[in-house]
Amino acid sequence: MIVLRGSIAGSRHWLRPSQPRSVLAAAVLLLVGLATVTEAGEFDLPALDEGKIRAAGIRKLTGKAIALYTDLPAAAEIDELPQVFDAAVSAWCHYFGVDAAKVAGWRVVGCVMQDMARFEGAGLCPASVPEFPHGYSRGSQLWLYDQPSGYYRRHLVLHEGTHCFMQRWLGGAGPPWYM
Repeated sequence: MIVLRGSIAGSRHWLRPSQPRSVLAAAVLLLVGLATVTEAGEFDLPALDEGKIRAAGIRKLTGKAIALYTDLPAAAEIDELPQVFDAAVSAWCHYFGVDAAKVAGWRVVGCVMQDMARFEGAGLCPASVPEFPHGYSRGSQLWLYDQPSGYYRRHLVLHEGTHCFMQRWLGGAGPPWYM
């Protein structure tokens, strides 16, 4: 039995060597999936116009691993989010068995939004991002709406950050139930 592990639906696929079409089909799907990531630049950080962002009333909070943009007013529970994210990176490395030295230069762009239209107009939220009720991540970017409590806002930043970390450093997010 051949076991292919990869990002095809985030699961394992078992194929018998006597099924050459299945092996070929799985290989093609895997290559197409990898080519899509490469062509789309999924893990590349977006080119941003900082002047346009500031003009939209969006401020930037910076950590080692995240540049977090927000239209929320300054407050300790918001301004500490980049440091919370940075602390989580070492926890993710430990939990998932990823060498911290390998992750050292990894960066994410995140948005904590009250008014999504502001972020769209400033180039921080492309039209290709689907509608979402709370938070969403793709590649090296995450977006979330402001939440009713500081606890849930922090939780959601870390939740979406975990997706970004897994996609980048594990090649997927595991089986659908884990996602």
